[in-house]
Amino acid sequence: MFGTATISHAFSPIVFIWLVFNLVCGIINIVSYDTSIFEALSPYWAFKYFADDPDQAWRSLSSILLSFTGVEALFAD
Repeated sequence: MFGTATISHAFSPIVFIWLVFNLVCGIINIVSYDTSIFEALSPYWAFKYFADDPDQAWRSLSSILLSFTGVEALFAD
């Protein structure tokens, strides 16, 4: 009667509205302030980062991968 299915039916619309609100706010802020953030999707900047300072780039990459594995471990448990 009060299982997870009931709770999910109650909170799914709330979560959906929250995610749409975040999406709209993000799009408004990107368009209003700075669209140059899309340059980060270019692989050129990653290659340039590795070419300019390889030691620091590998340290950054290892930190990012460590963060991903830590988050994966949280959700696996």
